[in-house]
Amino acid sequence: MTTILIIEDNYSSSLEFGTNIAKILDVDGFNITLISNIAVGLDLAVNLKFDLIIFELNFYSLHREDLLKRIKSSLHNLQKPSLLITANYEFEAISLIKELGITNYLIAPFTKHDLLAVVTDCFLTI
Repeated sequence: MTTILIIEDNYSSSLEFGTNIAKILDVDGFNITLISNIAVGLDLAVNLKFDLIIFELNFYSLHREDLLKRIKSSLHNLQKPSLLITANYEFEAISLIKELGITNYLIAPFTKHDLLAVVTDCFLTI
């Protein structure tokens, strides 16, 4: 079974967005792990086997250089496909996504079809 780790950086202490993504992917047959802490999620990504890592990040409040470096380093070492979901469509956020080495991204709002298409594409680009 394909395993997906969803790492959500949610400052409202709610996992609603990540939970909705997990439900869509779970119904489609993926095995999902959802984490609401980037540091813990990256540790899991390094120590357990996942086929895809999905980040749900809020770039408006994510300006912690050390955390961004850790994401980039972890993704480089893992050599796994990754997907970033964000509501921030500003040039700086898109530029940062590419700088982090994230292979695919999706800008919210999006449909279930959009999500499944991008996830499928992540596995095709391996």
